[in-house]
Amino acid sequence: MAEISLELFNPRFEQMNEMHREMRQEMREMRRDFHDMQKSLLTVSRQVVNLDRRLSDVKEELEGTIKMELGGAFAQMETRLEQFIERRIGDLHNPNQFSED
Repeated sequence: MAEISLELFNPRFEQMNEMHREMRQEMREMRRDFHDMQKSLLTVSRQVVNLDRRLSDVKEELEGTIKMELGGAFAQMETRLEQFIERRIGDLHNPNQFSED
């Protein structure tokens, strides 16, 4: 029987071994990239949470400011309407006097 020499397979084994090393190196790099991406995602997530908190604080401040401004404007308008109505009532009681608006 003819003996099969392993020397025929050595170049192929070496080639497969090199491919295996390259694949392992590529997997290490991919793991590193994945880890970096996870860290970046965590950072972005934390920033979104912080931004949401800040926006909530600003929202409350804006709501308070707007309510105060509107309340002041309504109070001023109410005062002006009361004064106008009082003048008109006064004009009705004294029809001979002129009032300027």
